[in-house]
Amino acid sequence: MSKKKNQFSNPPANQPATPAHQQLAANDLSSSELAPPQSKIARYVSFGLLLGVIGLVGFVFFEVMLSFMIPLFLAAILVVIFRPLHRWFLEKCGGRERLSAGLTTVAVLLAVLVPICVLLLMAVVEGRDVVQQFNAAKVEDGIRTIRSNFNLDIPASRQMGDIETRLRDLQQTVVLDDQEVDRHRSSLFEIEESAKILGVEIGREWPADVPQPRSSGDPSEDRSQADPDQQNLLADSENENKTATDVLDKDPAAADGEQVAPTVDPNDHWLQFCLTLDRTRKLHFTSTFARTPSEPEEDSRRRQEQIREYRNLINETAGHFSDFKAQLLGGKTRAWLAELVNPTDQEFETYAATAINYLRQKLLTLGGGAFAFLGNTIVGFAIMIIGLYFFLLDGPGMIITW
Repeated sequence: MSKKKNQFSNPPANQPATPAHQQLAANDLSSSELAPPQSKIARYVSFGLLLGVIGLVGFVFFEVMLSFMIPLFLAAILVVIFRPLHRWFLEKCGGRERLSAGLTTVAVLLAVLVPICVLLLMAVVEGRDVVQQFNAAKVEDGIRTIRSNFNLDIPASRQMGDIETRLRDLQQTVVLDDQEVDRHRSSLFEIEESAKILGVEIGREWPADVPQPRSSGDPSEDRSQADPDQQNLLADSENENKTATDVLDKDPAAADGEQVAPTVDPNDHWLQFCLTLDRTRKLHFTSTFARTPSEPEEDSRRRQEQIREYRNLINETAGHFSDFKAQLLGGKTRAWLAELVNPTDQEFETYAATAINYLRQKLLTLGGGAFAFLGNTIVGFAIMIIGLYFFLLDGPGMIITW
């Protein structure tokens, strides 16, 4: 049977190939070309697995041996340093290498390792006491020390902070309704009172006479239609207008203007701040910002212009105060540093609470990891001591063998 099969699959050379033989040969050729070599694929897979296993073993070996490298390196350094002591012990012990190596190891422990352990223990205890005693009073004392050492104290810091906060709040107002108008009135009054206290602290007086625009109508009519606060302001404005009239008599060239502007040094930011704040208050008290029912178009346009002018004056007042503060504290950089070390009461409480919580969390984290650190330290010391002993005992032999 096999003979017939072979004859069928491989016809004699002297006989022509039948169609069946040609078809079988074509199928064998196509299958041999399309099928991948199984032996090569298996070889590649085996090589890849081998590389992966070698890399994994090498990584694990490195991680394990890493904990031994530093103790063994320190042991080798100690052997080199204390080699003369080991030779002395070896001479005194009559050449007994084990005994001399043990005595040298004990001497190294007493001379080097024990003092280091004591210092580390003292540092841990002191650090724990510092963290436990850390509180808001300590933070405040530290900030006060920094301020005094670098001369970063802010005069009347409470009033200055109050002025900045209120001006920032006024700048952020979007809609000027009746409630906001009343709040602005109170804020402007508080800003002026704080500014007067600040002026006393820095030795600058609040300008008493600030020339203002003269009223186009009858002052008595304006006063009769105003509330008591506005009446007082209008009365002050009349007195100031009398002063302005005297100035106009002396300077006819100023008669064409609506306002007599005083001569102000552009570098005197304190005076510019005071004058602008006074103009802002007067404009607020003499203007109508809230919309009224059935408001004529002309009144609405006038009201919008007054609101626009009022906002510009607030921004101008805040800008002059910022320039005055930078000028008072010695520049913008020193002003920024002074603000950093002169926090408000609320900012100080926030900073202190954040610092205390951070330190407490770190203390708990260190306490949780202290046992692991202590265990690793003990293992490292044990490895170093054992390595030190055997290096002293047979160090030259190890080098020769290597």
